[in-house]
Amino acid sequence: SNKAKTIKKRAKQNEFTTEINRELKDKTQKFLNKNSSFNIETIEPKLWVTFTRLTLANLERKERLTFDVDITYTSLEDNEVYLSEIAIAELKQPSLSLRSPFAQTAKKERIYPSKFSKYCTGVTLLHDLIKKGRFKRRLMYLDKISGGHRCFSKI
Repeated sequence: SNKAKTIKKRAKQNEFTTEINRELKDKTQKFLNKNSSFNIETIEPKLWVTFTRLTLANLERKERLTFDVDITYTSLEDNEVYLSEIAIAELKQPSLSLRSPFAQTAKKERIYPSKFSKYCTGVTLLHDLIKKGRFKRRLMYLDKISGGHRCFSKI
């Protein structure tokens, strides 16, 4: 929004589905028509991002801490990248406070905030035609912290 707030609309998916949908289902199309300005006829799935999210809440401080792990990217061509040894932590607070126990622990461990887009990272890892210059530092950092355990595979 114009107030620096992200407004999310979610559609429940079948959590037991292992097959990747190549086309948008009627229910998904209706959801997108209702909640976005995209012309549904002009968009198609290109990248699937799956991960496990753990959420911790500090009700006293009114903050949440999420960890995304087991991040897997799959392309339309069935190429797959699994980021092992990687966890993305996000501290969600009503207003920035460095007094958060997590923020203090992260600082002590020399873990500093940075911007990270799971989508952009997946596109960069899976699609050779994408210029990698803007993401080179991020990819090198992922290799460093994972000990080079970024796994690629063809399904």
